[in-house]
Amino acid sequence: MVGPPRAINVGLDPKERDMQTYLNIVQILISIVLIIAILMQVKEAGSGLFGSGQASFRTRRGMERTLFRFTIALVVAFILVAILTVQLT
Repeated sequence: MVGPPRAINVGLDPKERDMQTYLNIVQILISIVLIIAILMQVKEAGSGLFGSGQASFRTRRGMERTLFRFTIALVVAFILVAILTVQLT
C-alpha cells in the first residue's frame, strides 16, 4: 500500500530540522541572485536571450569581469549548499 507523502525532514531532530530549513532558504536566495546575475550578463552582451552571440573573442573588463566572477562564486556556493543539504538528509 502506498501511504501519504512524507516530509523530507520528519526523522530529524529539531536542530537538524532548523539547519535543513536554513539551508533551503539560503539555496532559494542564491538561486534568485544567480538568475539575476545571468540575466544581467545576457543583457550586457546585447544579443538578447535568443540572439546570435559575437563571433570574435573579446576580453572581459571592469564591471563585466566582476559580474562574471560573481556569477562563478554564486554557482560554487549553490553547489556547496546543495551538497550540504543532501548530506544533512
